Amino acid sequence: GGGRLAAGTAEYRRRVPGRLWAAAFFDSGAVWDRQRSSGTKSSAGVGVRSGSSDFYFYVAFPLRSGTVFPMFLVGADF
Repeated sequence: GGGRLAAGTAEYRRRVPGRLWAAAFFDSGAVWDRQRSSGTKSSAGVGVRSGSSDFYFYVAFPLRSGTVFPMFLVGADF
């Protein structure tokens, strides 16, 4: 936790046959307070998104020093 937050996302989407979108993204952000910083964290990933219901499935890879640990994200936007 912290009192301050900075975050950003860049995402590229392309329609694939049917009603799906393929996506690739890069996320970066940091949380800090006056006494200490957690440092900037980044991740990149790919996935698919439904065009009609905004249902998505992504796999993201945190960009750490030499560690590969995939994270799976499934959800829907309302």
